Amino acid sequence: MQKSYPGIEISTDVCSGTIPATEHEQLSRLLDKLRKDDVLVVWWIDRLGRDYHDSETTIRELLNRGVTIKPLIRI
Repeated sequence: MQKSYPGIEISTDVCSGTIPATEHEQLSRLLDKLRKDDVLVVWWIDRLGRDYHDSETTIRELLNRGVTIKPLIRI
């Protein structure tokens, strides 16, 4: 991944799927750091929340802040 995205900062979040995205310690820290024109590369887009609504809320917030989201796995 570092070849495709030089200068990438890798963050791993291991947390139960029953906890909202904003309550995941690692994910919350990462989301707080992201600024306009940053690119967030995620394995699966659904990892940004515990369910559809939670993921959608996180995605909309990031897009509104000007963050680009690039999922590695696409369906």
